[in-house]
Amino acid sequence: FLTILIGMICIAQAEADLAMEFPESRHVNGTALFRNGVGVRSLSFFGMPIKVYTAGFYTMAPLRNWEDVQKCDGPKHFEFNFLRSVGQGQVTQAWQKQLHASVSHVYDGYEKDRDTFIKMFGPISLGGTMQIQLLGEDTVVVDQEQHKGVIRGKDFQRAFLSMWFGEKAVQASLKEGLLRGGLPDAATAVC
Repeated sequence: FLTILIGMICIAQAEADLAMEFPESRHVNGTALFRNGVGVRSLSFFGMPIKVYTAGFYTMAPLRNWEDVQKCDGPKHFEFNFLRSVGQGQVTQAWQKQLHASVSHVYDGYEKDRDTFIKMFGPISLGGTMQIQLLGEDTVVVDQEQHKGVIRGKDFQRAFLSMWFGEKAVQASLKEGLLRGGLPDAATAVC
């Protein structure tokens, strides 16, 4: 019993520490967005979990599942904080593999949009950041605090969101963390 209790306390503390890494709200394009959830992306290396980045997801209203995400037409903001340095080749390869493995919404022109998206990212230094903002019909990419470009169209947004929240999501625990719907009581806006 004591082991289980200690484990639960450690998990709760880790989640609280992660939430503190991401502010409760962000103002994006003049709109207040609230932290919907946070998570950690880990990879397994010889059975050992290696933390790669932490992620925060911001929305106007609580989103707790893929259906909620698909219905929400309001702005969304993803923030990624990297816990490792990653070279250009690895960044490109990681996006290619993840988009191929996880995207469940493909459309005419997807390959062109996907390739344009991947080319916007450079190497990542320890502590580096990425931000992806879904605003209206635009997917805005900010890499290492530099505006890199925009991909237009709701189809790419849906493809991008399916990677995180669809049936083949990047990582189940990351999906679960980002979809906590942990918005403050003041967040009463509707997507």
